[in-house]
Amino acid sequence: AFGESVQVVGMSATLPNLPQVADWLNASIFVSDSRPIELATRVCVGSELRQLNNCRTGLEKVRHIDSLSPPRQQQQQQQRPPQRQGEKSKDVERRNQGKSDENVDQSTMLATLCLETTRMNKSVLIFCPTKEWCEKCASMLAECFFKEEVERGLNPTTAQLRREALAALVKTPTGLDQVLHRSVWHGVAYHHSGLTTEERCVVEDAYRSGAVAVLVCTSTLAAGVNLPAARVIIRSPRVGGGLLSVQSFHQMCGRAGRLGQSTTGEAILMARDWELPDALQLVCGELPPLESALLSTECSGLERLFLEMSSCALARKDSDFSQLLECTFLWHQMVGRVPDESGATT
Repeated sequence: AFGESVQVVGMSATLPNLPQVADWLNASIFVSDSRPIELATRVCVGSELRQLNNCRTGLEKVRHIDSLSPPRQQQQQQQRPPQRQGEKSKDVERRNQGKSDENVDQSTMLATLCLETTRMNKSVLIFCPTKEWCEKCASMLAECFFKEEVERGLNPTTAQLRREALAALVKTPTGLDQVLHRSVWHGVAYHHSGLTTEERCVVEDAYRSGAVAVLVCTSTLAAGVNLPAARVIIRSPRVGGGLLSVQSFHQMCGRAGRLGQSTTGEAILMARDWELPDALQLVCGELPPLESALLSTECSGLERLFLEMSSCALARKDSDFSQLLECTFLWHQMVGRVPDESGATT
């Protein structure tokens, strides 16, 4: 037994059915809507940055993003909108006003948003759908930052921090990863489950120290290590062939804003024109309630629980299993849905 002196505190910013969970745990609830750093959630479509005022009117333009030169391998010739027969150039421009430029390369916009932030000596977290996308994104941004450093120079203190980070990566069991070798020196790194524990620790320390200003990662970092940023960029509204969950989206956005370093935080979801309905669904979507993991069909939660309890000799009789079941969140949820005499659920 832990004794009465031990206090367990659970915290969450994405739990809508908190009273139900607290009732199950016989816990007290403390709710605060205060956020020391104001968070602005926006959507980048083409070269426009848009913001949601309300879900009825949709997204409204905040500003135009003046793009920087894209890296060499990403350069694409920008094409003018097609001119109809007998139509003047001014008419073409007028016809396309209010539309995002579909020819704008998203990699160029991503690089621009990152450079905007790092020029103010602030950090960026970029969430990508896959590990491969993380590494390609880090390589692309490293080239952009190389050009930036050639033009503006590199701070000696930052250069020394990057040397130390690279030296630490060399000493890891797997040696220096080639992508990190190229990117870390330019202040960019990636972070995903493909790295060893030692490599992830070095990358995290480099980000905290300022040696790395831009960290490209997968969604697993959103609910894991505490690595906040002034600006969070979510590379796509979709992951694994499906739409990103509203809960994951809010967890990613919540990384934006660092107390003591900035007065505001900004989360930007990048989307193409045809992905706007998905973007709106994430920005306007309500958080789903917490459900018991024992309901999962993927791992046969309830059957597995009973088998483990039986194999460990923690439950031998039917009454033992009944008592065990009554302690679960699943039981608490199901009992709460049982209609009373009036036919209403409690």
